[in-house]
Amino acid sequence: AGSSGTGELTGAEEAGAEETVLWRMRTTVRDAPGSLAALCVALSGLRVDILTLQTHPLAQGTVDEFLLRAPVSLPAQELSREIAAAGGASTWIERADAHDLVDTPTRVLSLATRTALDAAELPLALRQLLGRCTIHSLPAVSVTGRATGQSAPVEGVLEETVMRLRDPSGGAIVVERPYLPFTPTEFARARA
Repeated sequence: AGSSGTGELTGAEEAGAEETVLWRMRTTVRDAPGSLAALCVALSGLRVDILTLQTHPLAQGTVDEFLLRAPVSLPAQELSREIAAAGGASTWIERADAHDLVDTPTRVLSLATRTALDAAELPLALRQLLGRCTIHSLPAVSVTGRATGQSAPVEGVLEETVMRLRDPSGGAIVVERPYLPFTPTEFARARA
């Protein structure tokens, strides 16, 4: 069918003009050939574009973190249901925005630079690196000058949804994200 000149869109043009939203999705898959491919096929069937992908290897399985562009008509619950059917487990989805389009190495380098130039940027940098989380700064010395006993080993401590990091100015920084366990990769980035 050719253009009728009436200003109407063809089906292909309408599909290309569909409104989309950005989602950040994280899911755990078995560390086996084809596991990631099954997720990609499921996303393709939902007309979802994969904009970025990071893999976080674990002792048991792999956490795949995606930045997705999906049709606005696709609810998060349906996306989660289809990912589960394709083999994803412990799936977490939240809305993303255009700031998330910056690739991860560039974002991490930018955050490290800001923190190196001004140590006061550390809590903000950690929040931008790790997403929604709670950050507590536990000083080594109280306002009265007494030692608080708060510290963390140089290598830090990772306990599922809690990280304890050594504060460069003394004391400890505790980062909590109760809805989503930290991966070893995130822990290494936060320590750095």
